[in-house]
Amino acid sequence: MEWIKNHPALAAVLGLGAVAGIAVVLVWFQPQTLFIDQVVDDTIPTAAPTTTVEPMDDEQMDDETTTTIESMDDDPPTDTTTTTEPAVEYPIELGAGQFIDLAHAGTGTARILELEDGSRILRFENLDVDNGPDLRVILSTSELVDDDAAYDDGDFVDLGELKGNQGNQNYEIPAGTDLGAYPTVAIWCRRFNVTFNAAPISGA
Repeated sequence: MEWIKNHPALAAVLGLGAVAGIAVVLVWFQPQTLFIDQVVDDTIPTAAPTTTVEPMDDEQMDDETTTTIESMDDDPPTDTTTTTEPAVEYPIELGAGQFIDLAHAGTGTARILELEDGSRILRFENLDVDNGPDLRVILSTSELVDDDAAYDDGDFVDLGELKGNQGNQNYEIPAGTDLGAYPTVAIWCRRFNVTFNAAPISGA
């Protein structure tokens, strides 16, 4: 205290410097995010609604019936035997794998799903990883390796910001993406160029 009284100007400068340093740490490094959980619960997208058929009135139904009868009289008998193909159930799983620890611990499943309209999504299920600043979800050309700096070294596709560090979530995969060229999905901290977690998406 005596030193502060004797050097008030210097003490003020040092105090401001300390405050500025703390502010930089909180804004840039964001250590507080490690203690904040963001929970997401996306559902698996369903097919678009089918087109509804307007009901016909009595006059329209009579016309339709007459046309059908005339058509039956004109056409020769045909073989009505048909072969029914088994219905395809969507979504189709194209690949899946479990997250491993890299810079931080974490668990969860990564799945590649094809929807009925032909689009594909990356889905995280039961994700539970550490939070952090500027986390991105990427598809990487790197194979699954125990190296938190490897996944952005080659080509990668950025699917966007990590929605949350816990729960179930979907990420749209751009049309035309060759999934065979990207065997791994990673949760990558762009600010510090380090990968928190990664999972193989084998089969995609």
